[in-house]
Amino acid sequence: MLDAQTSRGVGYRESDRLELRIALFLGQRPLDIHEIDERVKDILDALGGRIAGPRSRRRIAPIIPLPDQIRRIILEKDTRSLRGRPLGQLTISRYRRRRA
Repeated sequence: MLDAQTSRGVGYRESDRLELRIALFLGQRPLDIHEIDERVKDILDALGGRIAGPRSRRRIAPIIPLPDQIRRIILEKDTRSLRGRPLGQLTISRYRRRRA
């Protein structure tokens, strides 16, 4: 992800408000066997530069500087089987408040 971010010139400032769209490719397995809140926490940790859990000393450059920048998370189960068997897809975009 860091390589793609660098090659495309994508970056986020601390003042940016962001939305995450997460698709988990779980195949035909039931969603309830996966603790979804734990998967979201893993993703947020990685975006903050913590790659081996919150207590780990292993760090990478953060993709999103501050966790409170994230205003919306959209999570969906995707039953497709994709080439290379990825476990999920993450899209980060600017947060836009929806009109009621």
